[in-house]
Order: sequence, then C-alpha cells, then structure tokens
Amino acid sequence: MDARPSRQKIINYLKRSDWMTVAELSKKVGITPMAVRQHLLALDRQGIVRNVVRKTGIGRPVFLYGLTEKAESIFPKSYGGFINEVFSTIVEMEGPDMLDRIIKRRKEQLLRGKFNFLSDISSPRDKVITLAEMLNQDGYMTEIDEQDGGYVLKEFNCPISEIASNYPQPCKYELELYRDLLGTGVRRQECLCDGGISCTYFVPSG
Repeated sequence: MDARPSRQKIINYLKRSDWMTVAELSKKVGITPMAVRQHLLALDRQGIVRNVVRKTGIGRPVFLYGLTEKAESIFPKSYGGFINEVFSTIVEMEGPDMLDRIIKRRKEQLLRGKFNFLSDISSPRDKVITLAEMLNQDGYMTEIDEQDGGYVLKEFNCPISEIASNYPQPCKYELELYRDLLGTGVRRQECLCDGGISCTYFVPSG
C-alpha cells in the first residue's frame, strides 16, 4: 500500500468505482484538483492508473481515471491461506507423495511453457538476466551480482512464502527448475523460509 494517505485514498476510491474524474476525486479525498492530478501522474508512471477520454458534446472532453490490472497486486489477497488448506487436504487424503507429484508437474509445465525459450539463449549471463526479468514480473524483486566463476541471483520477495513456509516442495522444485534452466551446478546459498534476507542462488558461468 502507498504510504501517502491522499494517494491511498485515491486508489481506494478508484477501486470502488469504474471511472472517476479529477473533480470527483478532489471532492472525495478533500484535496485540490491540482494535487489530485499530481498523484494520478505518479500512479500512471507506476502503471497503477489509466485514463480514457469521454466526449461531452459541447466543451472540452473529460478525462476519466481508473485502475489497471497491475493495481490488483496492491490489495490484500487470501490465496495463500486457501492454497495451504488445499495442500493440507491433499496430504490428508492422498499422502505427501501426491502433493510432491503435483508440484513437480507444475515445475515441468513451467519449464515447457513460460521458461521454454531460455534454452535458445546461449550466454549464461543473458540467461540469468532474462530469468531475473521474468521473475520480477511475478513479484520476486530480484538482484544479480557477478562474482568470480558465476552469478548470484537474489530474490528479496517470495510471492508464495506463506505456502513455502509450510511445505518444502515449492522450494525444492524451484531449485530443480533453475538447474534445468541454468545448469546442474546451480546451488541455493540462502532461503527466505529459513530466515535469510533473500532466496540466493549461485549460478556458475561455465
């Protein structure tokens, strides 16, 4: 959530409405239209709001503002709790081996689908950079450091940490996925679920 109260109020009102004008937001939030425009400009740069033009016949057209799909990530979701309940039911009814097979299957699907094109990239460095960019799109907040003999990939956010803290399979198959993509020499040096500040992987350059 945004730390600035006025900007957060704008986001909240836009969440409750399909589209709103600057004048409407100014009245709701209790700040000047100029201040509203400044907040909307900042939110537009972040990809959180968008605008459309509505023609009113006589006079200048009116700009309407609404939230983008990216804005959905701002609002709390209960997916983690739901998935934990599903995993618990699977383990109870079918045993832990079934859960392991399900998550392994998901890893194989990711390998064949989303990450498949990485196999066409020959440079280890370019592979790590491309993977990091894709992970950022999923909210992993990655960082890459070059070291002698390889690269260190750090993930400062884990979108599934609520699940991974209860079940080891997601971490297990994340490591396997990276080894399939980047080479068998990939090793995990640190994990958020074990109290680390990041999930850290060393990727050999050769």
